Amino acid sequence: MRLICVRHGATPLSQQKRLCGWTDVALSALGREQVAHTAQELHRGGYRFTKVYVSPLLRCQETARLLAPGREIIPLVEMKESFYGAFEGMDHAQAQRADPEGYRRWMEHWRTVGPPGGESYAQVLARVRCGFDQIMETAGQTDTVLLVSHAGALSALYALLNGQEEPVCHLRPAGWFAAGF
Repeated sequence: MRLICVRHGATPLSQQKRLCGWTDVALSALGREQVAHTAQELHRGGYRFTKVYVSPLLRCQETARLLAPGREIIPLVEMKESFYGAFEGMDHAQAQRADPEGYRRWMEHWRTVGPPGGESYAQVLARVRCGFDQIMETAGQTDTVLLVSHAGALSALYALLNGQEEPVCHLRPAGWFAAGF
């Protein structure tokens, strides 16, 4: 199986450097341009998707439709972005002003502590692992699978696939990586 993981394109919130999380927002015009460029890259690379999995959030569904037109899209809740709780929709400066102590705890202990009311990295990693297991259970050896998700979820997946304890993969909007199994 070949797995192609793509981050959704830019949104109005991401362009403003806001914590988008589970906020359901569409791609911006820039985001659609970024995805069109990625679609060309993937086409030139010879990728033809037999299965398409996607976070259920609109920005990922739009991205998947642009990358794999006409293909059935299979939503996976486990591949949603990190939930930023009380900080959803804020930029980092706003979040720090809104709850200085909660922000400090999150920044210092992000592996095990999330934003107030949100998810820690450990929780995101566990959720993403479940989603990846579902993909592995349903995909065949010859499948080329497209997974469209978010920066946080894909960073966790990349770490999981590479046996790393910390996320080191920081994809740009519409950025991608491939893995083979």
